[in-house]
Amino acid sequence: MKGNQELQTDVQNDINWEPLLNAAEIGVTVKDAVVSLTGVVDSYAKKLAAEYAAKKVLGVKALVEKIEVEFPNSWSKTNVEIANEVLVALRSNWLVPEDKVTVKVEIKPDTKDTIEQKDVEYAIARSLSVDGADISVLVSGTTVTLSGTVDSWYQKDEAGHIAWKTPGIRSVRNELAVDYEFAFS
Repeated sequence: MKGNQELQTDVQNDINWEPLLNAAEIGVTVKDAVVSLTGVVDSYAKKLAAEYAAKKVLGVKALVEKIEVEFPNSWSKTNVEIANEVLVALRSNWLVPEDKVTVKVEIKPDTKDTIEQKDVEYAIARSLSVDGADISVLVSGTTVTLSGTVDSWYQKDEAGHIAWKTPGIRSVRNELAVDYEFAFS
């Protein structure tokens, strides 16, 4: 059986081996073969890659994942930036008369203002591959937190995928514990 330090080094090395990841984004701690991952990444794919890298290391008994996804601000534009881009596009087209067109920009998000907890719970309950009976869902703003117990890594991942699909969600904290004995009780 590997010691905590050796297991931590192995997980860090596997994370470093993933081309999508920057090792500086992910913190790794180990206690009694339970690996904890922390950090902030800019895509859900990076979060999944870090989880996958840690799960496949020999000796990892459990994984506590507290990696947050924060999308870069460069993806959203202000009304002024949008208006300027529209004006540039219109001026570059000689068929559009400059003195006949005015631009007005009002941004209305296409997502709901409030995300209903019951919507996420129903989505998990609809899944054939996830037993949602022991999953608790908490919605705070645009963040969903999943807690409770599932009986496989697959169910944990699938519950996280379902939560991510909820319109308006910007962050998912998947704190589900995997208990293999739970599946056989």
